Amino acid sequence: PIPGTPPSLMNPPDGCPFAPRCSFVIDECRVTEPELVETDRRNHSSACHRWADLVHLDDPEQPFRPDEGDEGSSA
Repeated sequence: PIPGTPPSLMNPPDGCPFAPRCSFVIDECRVTEPELVETDRRNHSSACHRWADLVHLDDPEQPFRPDEGDEGSSA
């Protein structure tokens, strides 16, 4: 799951509805809602401006998980 609170259905944000809580957000996400497009993977579509950048991540869910071992650490 994506952390944070889902956007209001009565007053959705401009652009992508996931932009306020997405770890990969860019300026375009806050302005333009992405269209659903076919990806280079069989039977897979995406509505994300950055899908082509993110599809190659080894662990795409890692940015959404809290870092383990950060608790109590100091800089």
